[in-house]
This record gives sequence, structure tokens and C-alpha cells, in this order.
Amino acid sequence: GVGPRCSGQSKSNLDDVNGFGHIWLNPNLYHIDAITCQLRQRLRDIYVQNWHCAIRNNSKLSVLSTLNKQYKQESYLSNIRSLDVRRAITALRISCHKLSIETGRFQKIPKDQRICPHCPEQIEDEFHFLIECPKY
Repeated sequence: GVGPRCSGQSKSNLDDVNGFGHIWLNPNLYHIDAITCQLRQRLRDIYVQNWHCAIRNNSKLSVLSTLNKQYKQESYLSNIRSLDVRRAITALRISCHKLSIETGRFQKIPKDQRICPHCPEQIEDEFHFLIECPKY
């Protein structure tokens, strides 16, 4: 299987989905250390699959899903010393900021009307803020 579809599944059902149901039927055939290692890796793989799915299917996390192709710590977190700069970069990556693309979501403004205050023809999103807008 590809992993659990929901968190409400029973333990035995999760064991079957994770590919370890056979161990409970024949516990003496397997070495516990090998099984522990395999189970740990399988659960990590399932977590990463679910993580990718969650950020891909969440419109609020579109920037993050574009930037994060792998499940790993991003290098800017260890390469940039300034905590304020790391926080600002993280805020942009997870759409936790005051740009119109985000504030308009709470005001129920259609996406195409979340306009930059400096560029009346442009949507004020992360890309516009970082690359296009001459005022920022």
C-alpha cells in the first residue's frame, strides 16, 4: 500500500497497509532489530508522502510546494545567521505575511483582485514582492 488514508484506521489495518501484517502472524521468523529498522523507514516514507501531498494540495502553501522538492532542512536555516532574516524568509515560504495575496484571503477578496498597492495591474503575491515590484 501507499500508506494510511486517514488517521482513524485500526492498528491491525495500519500494520497491513504498512506492509507488516505478516510479522504478527509469524513473529519468530523475524529479527526484531531488522523489523524495527524496516518499520521505522516505512513510517518515515509514509510521513514524507503525506507531507508532499499536504503541501501540494494546500493553495496557501503554493510557494512552499514550489520550493520544497525534498523533505529536508532547508540550507538557509543554518547558513543565515540573522534570526530575523530566517523568520522573514520562512514567513514568505509558508504565506504567513501581510501581502495582499494572503490578507485578501481573510477578507474573501477574489485572488485576481488582491492587487499590489504600488502596481495597480499586478497581484501582490510573493513572486511580485520579491522579483517584480520596484517599490519593495
